[in-house]
Amino acid sequence: MNPVISSISIAGNGIECPESDCVDVVLTLNDGKRYAATFTTLRYLSSLFTKNETTGECCSGTYLWVSHMIIVNRLSIESIERSLLDLFNEGEHERILERLN
Repeated sequence: MNPVISSISIAGNGIECPESDCVDVVLTLNDGKRYAATFTTLRYLSSLFTKNETTGECCSGTYLWVSHMIIVNRLSIESIERSLLDLFNEGEHERILERLN
């Protein structure tokens, strides 16, 4: 892990299905700053469109929206860590992640 990052925690039950899941992640830096993001896969998003067509949500599956979403091919601790490190290395973390404090 990057020396700037102190911890990464996954809310709820964690990752249940790496190919089709969605998790909320909280990132804590060594200086105490905290950020959040939602990590998901394309397959999970596709399942939401299908569900919403049936339930009528989001204009019967016409659209989806999630703030601070990061889409990965396969959901794993490794893909989350690699994505977050890349965001910091590229200086994109403040733009993409939600600042909690």
